[in-house]
Amino acid sequence: MTAGPKNRFAVYTWALLIAVTGFIPAGALAEKAKYEVVAKPFSEAKRGGSFTTRIATYPRTLNRWRSNSDLYTGAIAEMVTMSLLETDLETFEDTPGVAKSWELAKDKMSVTFYLDEKARWSDGSPVTADDVVFTWDATFNKENDTAPARGFYDAIKSWKKIDKHTVKIEFSRLHFENVSRAGGYAIMQKSFYSKKDFNKDYNNTIVGCGPYVFDKKASKKGRKIVLRRNKDWWGDKVDRYKNLYNFDKVTYRVIDDDRVAFEAFKKGELSWFEFTSDGLDIWAKEVVNAKEFNGKGDFAKLEWPKANPFSWGGAAINMRRGPTADLKFRETLQILFNSELYTKKIFHGLQAPLLGPFGNYSPYASPNRKVLKFDLAAAKKNMKGLGYTKADDDGVLYRTKDGKKQRAEVDVIFAYLPHEKYLTIFKEDAAKVGIKVNLKFMEWAAGSKLVDEWKFDLFIMGWGGNPVPAPSQLWHGKFANQKNSSNIPGFDNKKANELIEAAPAEFDVNKRYKLYHQIEDLIVAEHPYLWRWQQKNHHFVYNKKLLT
Repeated sequence: MTAGPKNRFAVYTWALLIAVTGFIPAGALAEKAKYEVVAKPFSEAKRGGSFTTRIATYPRTLNRWRSNSDLYTGAIAEMVTMSLLETDLETFEDTPGVAKSWELAKDKMSVTFYLDEKARWSDGSPVTADDVVFTWDATFNKENDTAPARGFYDAIKSWKKIDKHTVKIEFSRLHFENVSRAGGYAIMQKSFYSKKDFNKDYNNTIVGCGPYVFDKKASKKGRKIVLRRNKDWWGDKVDRYKNLYNFDKVTYRVIDDDRVAFEAFKKGELSWFEFTSDGLDIWAKEVVNAKEFNGKGDFAKLEWPKANPFSWGGAAINMRRGPTADLKFRETLQILFNSELYTKKIFHGLQAPLLGPFGNYSPYASPNRKVLKFDLAAAKKNMKGLGYTKADDDGVLYRTKDGKKQRAEVDVIFAYLPHEKYLTIFKEDAAKVGIKVNLKFMEWAAGSKLVDEWKFDLFIMGWGGNPVPAPSQLWHGKFANQKNSSNIPGFDNKKANELIEAAPAEFDVNKRYKLYHQIEDLIVAEHPYLWRWQQKNHHFVYNKKLLT
């Protein structure tokens, strides 16, 4: 799942970036990662060949502008689309993209972007100010399913064309990331995306002005997505893109099982493999000490420590209805969610229990977060305090609320089979205190549709990480009851809302850290998610023949 314009820095896309350039860069990762080959400079990257990677599920939509929560939609779109600004991968500073330059007003309440005249769409037509204006018109059109983006970019007040290659954007309030956000949003081609129904007709295709184009004929819905390098890409004529995006073809194969994916990698069917969740068992047992991954064969391993940005996940809890509308019930679920056991038993200690949505290693993460330990006695006490004092024949507790019987029963929806390992333990522990947990596996598209309609109790999901958290999109109360928003639990806290609005206007980074600490404390205290875990390090293997 993605959460903003800089989702290209999610771990997955870091991996893809390395792979697409065909080497391990000497700067951004070489000083941070442990690896078994010598890093090569960008100038030695070779053009040509193909790259195949694995995605666990097929994206619900390829329309990145209406994608609420799909990490893979964002990763694929990063290869096809472009933004006004890019971001330096080492410093995280804004750099030219489709805009060759920009000018921030003295009061920081507006920015003017000057488009690169060389920029072209994949059909060869020029990228103009009309496309930029259309992008914002479409995004803020409430008839379009773009609520998550509207939430993330709600500081943007107006946008207007100055001339064919100049656009001015005004802001409604100060935000230290205003320029990065406005400039980091992917641009739509007006002539393409204005012809049909935006919500219905662009889910199985994507066009842009980036280095790759979507190969509709070669792609197979539900099985694979194929991108081919645009041989006429305008960026090849620009120095800043020299030696980047070298593979002629990039294929995303859908393999939902880590074991199957790893075997495909060893057979040479995948160029690159990242170990997450269930795959960490394979890393610990079959990679760390294996000769074939330690300089003796075609494969090499890569370890990237304590990553920030990071991808985080958990079980989003619907705070709007049923038992989970009660804070103490959500707290009880968190107490029963034994992350410490799961990380040791299933993940070999390679994961650490996640402490909150801002991660374990970020300076924006609060050092004051209250960590709830697994405690059956405390869970039973909570249930009694909530009035769950009677039990049905199946042992499930119930209470009478508003004159109606309410059972302590919840459904947990998940779309990735390896989740069943730890969820089964969670289910068994919940049963010990009279709570029935129903595990419901379903395809991502079907599950996320129920989430969009608020017809869920708990939903296992994750978000791509940014170097700086973006709490407005996920946590501001004004999005709590807005359909298709990223505020999936329906979190709405008055104090948090005030801080979410005030914190971005603080340009002193140390003071801003403290404001974000308060925000995270308020979020964690209401248990809108069952926080899962964060990998202590990120682990990859790759085929040296294919990538070096």
